[in-house]
Amino acid sequence: MDRLTELLGPTVGGLGYELWGIERARQEGSQIIRLFIDCDRGITISDCEKVSRHVGDVIEVEDVLWGEYTLEVSSPGLERRFFSLEQHNNYIGSAIKVRLRDNQSGRRNYMGVLSAVSTKSLIITENEDLIEIEFAKIDRSNLVDNLVKNRGLHKAID
Repeated sequence: MDRLTELLGPTVGGLGYELWGIERARQEGSQIIRLFIDCDRGITISDCEKVSRHVGDVIEVEDVLWGEYTLEVSSPGLERRFFSLEQHNNYIGSAIKVRLRDNQSGRRNYMGVLSAVSTKSLIITENEDLIEIEFAKIDRSNLVDNLVKNRGLHKAID
């Protein structure tokens, strides 16, 4: 994934977008490569098509993927997944969900308001408790959409 990010980051950046992250999945004997792109004005379908064409060409020329693959390009969306600790900085005060690789204090899932980001961890407020979570222990973190929050499904962040 690091090689793919190194290769595709400049291509996506040269087109005027930020490479938000890359996911890799397997499906029926082939792989799915999902690129998430972002920019200040938002992402349209034509932005995704443009990036897909250019990135597809780079992948073919550089021969970085083996076997069959499907390339998907989209925006990170309302419940954007975070791929780096630094990406959290612009979302302090927002509701987030965090899933850990292993249990911490008997739990793997946390949901609350992102209160701070340190050099190695996130600090979230959950039910008035401050919880520090090392980024290295996080399996996945993402924003919680306000529509979901407002339906009362996530009382921890109300």
